[in-house]
Amino acid sequence: MITVLMLGSFVLEVDGTLISAKSWKSQKALALFKFLAHMPGKKVPRDRIIEILWSDSEMTSASHNFHTTLYNLRRSLFPQRSGHHAYPVIHHANGLYWFAPSKGYYVDLVDFKEKVCQCSELEHRDPNSALKVGLEAFKLYRGDFLEEDVYQEWTAILRENIREMYLDLAVRTAELCVRCNQDYEQAIQVCRRALEFDPSREKLHQQIIRYLVATGRYNDAVIQYKSCEKAMQEDLEIAPSVETTSLINQVHLPKYHLWPRDKNTFAEMVNLSRRRSTRESQPCSLIIITLPKELGSLADRTINILQGVLRRDDFACRCAEHQVIILLPLTDQRGAEAASKRIETVLSKNISGCRLSLLVLEPIKGISS
Repeated sequence: MITVLMLGSFVLEVDGTLISAKSWKSQKALALFKFLAHMPGKKVPRDRIIEILWSDSEMTSASHNFHTTLYNLRRSLFPQRSGHHAYPVIHHANGLYWFAPSKGYYVDLVDFKEKVCQCSELEHRDPNSALKVGLEAFKLYRGDFLEEDVYQEWTAILRENIREMYLDLAVRTAELCVRCNQDYEQAIQVCRRALEFDPSREKLHQQIIRYLVATGRYNDAVIQYKSCEKAMQEDLEIAPSVETTSLINQVHLPKYHLWPRDKNTFAEMVNLSRRRSTRESQPCSLIIITLPKELGSLADRTINILQGVLRRDDFACRCAEHQVIILLPLTDQRGAEAASKRIETVLSKNISGCRLSLLVLEPIKGISS
């Protein structure tokens, strides 16, 4: 039994014994084995093999090298055996050669492709079975096809095609996670795992944003959008599409108090609020509360007090021990002044010496709704 793993780093086992790449009699023999093993049972003309692996050699010399390499291939697979003690692995007839070990084989690439096809075929008539097969295929992808052989020309197109197959599988499998089980968290994990192989794949970012919004994780949705924006700019030098941008522009701020734990998250919420303001042609405002330092840390206490004062769609963030910032969506100067007076009145009864300042943020110019 021969086991060959090609998705990710190359792994080879013969009858349960691991055969390391360093133990091969020649690297060309290993390359020949990989080429034939990636398509078990497919008969390939000798001239085609020579054209791929010895493209820079004269035909007579290449033909001799081919036979020597084939001999070294067998010796590398069965270092302790010879002659009739080594069972057939590479067969040949009429100038054709193919990989078909007489004691059986497993090639993860073949298994992966078969499961991807099954998932696609089952998707509409049996989605639960499609999900099961899709997750199995997804786990087989440890990495890109023969990832250590990036300088082997014959692997390049295959590597890209198989990666595309994997990325499409990720989208399909994530959709099935939600369709079959309403499992948004697993769907998000599938998409994020796939993004490791193509950080700028916009479709995966879109799926994650949709799932985060569906589960009310608005902060995370904004952060995911920013991640998409950054990856696409760095890798492709383009901005996210209108479709992706609309996913964020259509997000409605949650109708309950949200107290971000960090300044970065709060900054994302400010950006989101400004986009909403732009769509509705209204400003949003910030109220900065500076607390007296001589009284120690008062930010947490201030936020607790504010929960009974602010509107349901306002936001507050502790920025330091002595500072709290409040976001007032769709609020102009007049509204911010009224809110400030209300807040100041309540705080003065509990904390003396607070200073409040206002900042009105006008709609962003040049951003379409």
